[in-house]
Amino acid sequence: MNAPHRLQLQLRESRVEFTAERLELLTVVGHIYKPFVVGDFEHALPDLNTVRDGVGWHFSINGREMNCSRFDFALREIEDIIARCLLRARKDCLPLHAGAVLSATNQIVLVIGPSGSGKTTTSLELVRRGMSYLTDEFAAIDKATTCIFPFPRSATRKFAGPIPEGENLVIPQEQDYRSHYLPRNRTSLSPQDLSHCSLIFSRHDQTADPCVTPLSSAQVCARMMPSVFGFEGREQDHWPTISQLAPHATAIDFRFRDASTDLNLALRELGLAA
Repeated sequence: MNAPHRLQLQLRESRVEFTAERLELLTVVGHIYKPFVVGDFEHALPDLNTVRDGVGWHFSINGREMNCSRFDFALREIEDIIARCLLRARKDCLPLHAGAVLSATNQIVLVIGPSGSGKTTTSLELVRRGMSYLTDEFAAIDKATTCIFPFPRSATRKFAGPIPEGENLVIPQEQDYRSHYLPRNRTSLSPQDLSHCSLIFSRHDQTADPCVTPLSSAQVCARMMPSVFGFEGREQDHWPTISQLAPHATAIDFRFRDASTDLNLALRELGLAA
């Protein structure tokens, strides 16, 4: 048996080692989490367009051994595991299930909502308009300062038409298609100030007219709690951070059909329109 390929990832002081017997799997993981890779991984990159589903994908994360029969099943599983491993060790942070971008005026825009609500679509449309990408899935908020620590892995979304311009990774899958690619304008891993931020609670709905509704601080707190990424801890442990953040935020409920056109409504309401 060949020696396993290894990849080390680090978020601040939290480090995860990922090993895999198949270089293809390690390669895609290395690109999805490229900002967190410790050391030089570029020399081990084959042609990513030739990745194929395999039999017996085997991988290990921090001693946890797992096997998947299909590549897309393995990838979906390890993305969540690696994110949790990186974020769990940060006891000083509140992990939030949200997208985030940074405007030209250094204002954070958080895009919040459950899976499938259009967080990534909205975040990437903001990037297309010149904002810098922080994350499309997980945001870690410092409990002491309410600053956000970016989690800029490769963006992923359910396949819904052409992939935006970027450094595309083509990953063949049979169902539940997801596209992985690296937005061009990403920020560093340094914390960003949330003292003045905008919150977009996105709802992708093809059956209803686009609508933007302002939200009060109390509504923001209630809407944010379900987006706290579940680790150890109870609701009362997270409430002080959210209640500290909410009064400083301009927040809206954003129901849209097509983010490329409907987002203008949201930006005008937030005072971010060009």
